[in-house]
Amino acid sequence: MILGIDLGTTNSLGAIYRDGKVELVPNSLGEFLTPSVVSLDESGNVIVGKAAKDRLISHPDRTVASFKKLMGEKEKIRLGNKYFLPEELSSFVINSIVNDAQNYTGETIKDVIISVPAYFYDKQRVATRKAGLLAGVNVIRLINEPSAAALNSYVENNNSEMVMVFDLGGGTLDVSIVDCFENMIEIISVAGDNLLGGDNFDELIADAFLEDNNLKKDKLSANTYRAIQKEAEKVKRLLDNNESVDLCIEIKGTEYRSSYTAERLMKIGDPLFNRMKAVMDNALRSAGMTIKDIDSVVLAGGSTKMPVVRMCLKVLFGDIPFIIGDGDKMIAYGTGIVAGIAGKEEGIREFIFTDIAPFSLGIDVNNKYDPTKPYMSVIIPKNSTLPCSKIRNYVTVNDEQKIIDFSIRQGESPYAKDNMLLGQVSVPVPSNRAGKESVDITFSFDINGILLVSAKVRSTGTVIKNVFSDVKDEDDISRRVDELKQITESNYEEEYNRQIRERLMKIYAIADPDTRDRIEYILKGFDHFIRKGRMIQLKKYRRKVLEFLEMAEGFDPFASWDYSYSDFDEDEDSDDDTE
Repeated sequence: MILGIDLGTTNSLGAIYRDGKVELVPNSLGEFLTPSVVSLDESGNVIVGKAAKDRLISHPDRTVASFKKLMGEKEKIRLGNKYFLPEELSSFVINSIVNDAQNYTGETIKDVIISVPAYFYDKQRVATRKAGLLAGVNVIRLINEPSAAALNSYVENNNSEMVMVFDLGGGTLDVSIVDCFENMIEIISVAGDNLLGGDNFDELIADAFLEDNNLKKDKLSANTYRAIQKEAEKVKRLLDNNESVDLCIEIKGTEYRSSYTAERLMKIGDPLFNRMKAVMDNALRSAGMTIKDIDSVVLAGGSTKMPVVRMCLKVLFGDIPFIIGDGDKMIAYGTGIVAGIAGKEEGIREFIFTDIAPFSLGIDVNNKYDPTKPYMSVIIPKNSTLPCSKIRNYVTVNDEQKIIDFSIRQGESPYAKDNMLLGQVSVPVPSNRAGKESVDITFSFDINGILLVSAKVRSTGTVIKNVFSDVKDEDDISRRVDELKQITESNYEEEYNRQIRERLMKIYAIADPDTRDRIEYILKGFDHFIRKGRMIQLKKYRRKVLEFLEMAEGFDPFASWDYSYSDFDEDEDSDDDTE
């Protein structure tokens, strides 16, 4: 049995698929939500979940929450006299969920699927996979949280449509544009803010309380400030169903009080709402879309329950319908469905998932105008469909150069130094004049975010390979290389496009002359976008082609036919090769 895990900032959940449905896994208290909190007692024993959360106030020096925000960082967190990396703390939560699942099912759990924010960068994904290994389980797949939410929504509603998944959790915001069609869940674009979530509203309320009462944070004890934070969280939750809520707390014999309404929270939360809008803007811009292209908005994540958040979204989206499930559990249900598919369980429909690269991947290249500011040469662009493999050629820049050092980076800045350094590959080349020696660099990126960099010197045939983003031992690298080198250039895209062409040709074979003209026109535009490599335009065009196919394949000779050339008129028939 495979276990799906929603590893959240605030709460974590487990889900399994059996007897034709997803079941959430109850913990030892009979609850589905396990707080993502870890504490260390005086005997050095680890406490996880609700019992640990209760110790946030009584033992703040031995308890920590929201450590998901620090995933991928090397700074250790102190609990008592011991220090832990964020992935080590996460491993305790995963272990707790796994134990609950084993007690619930009576089966041994060895394989898990873990959801991660779509905008998690390379090191954060590596840390998540490492957390699973530290917990003693095999992480067979990382699935983006919006993908899980969209899948759950699609299975429940069975609507083929373009959706925006707005996933606001305790500590992160993920926004994804997802195309749900037939058995496809296709991510079009992603954007996010890894430091924006429900916790930020707690901080706003706590800061407002301090300001109202002329209190200084640095003058309060850690226990007192924790108490204020806990009361601020209560205020936030109570405002879901109350017009006005007071935050009242006694400090050294003096009672302090502050009042809050939805209107006040909207006002003080304005900077947070602007950050949310900026993330949604980025997702739409990356997809080449506007809100008019969105059929519905899926709300995921516990923080979308907040009325002020829904009010903000309503203003932005107007009449576009919201798909509202149980925000706390929607992603967990999605991971349970994926677990059922991975375990080949009976009664679960086979779905094809496509994820995309949330960041561009590339290398440093020489800036002849200012050598101190090398450029970023992108090899795998942001929003490329995974898995994928890309090759680019680079030449030496100096006479008698014997080594080319390739710095592997991730990010969107044109200047290399502003992007995240993932690692380096040094490639020896024969001594020669500048520009006479060249190296083919291949980036292969798999569905879990594992990057293989391969360098081949053209003149000698020497090949150097390096696996990035992996948590396996060195002895396992050769196996990973063998797996990753099977990835071909846009292999998913090629297969999907081939299937669409075959469907078009099948109709063409039996069509009348006018319909054949239409199909030839469609194929010309289809081939144009593929040849140009314009992925965003291709995906938009392909959606129109699929609509045409749905109508053409279901054509009734006794009914009217109405599908015009103008539906495809977006200069896709242009032979202009300029970019």
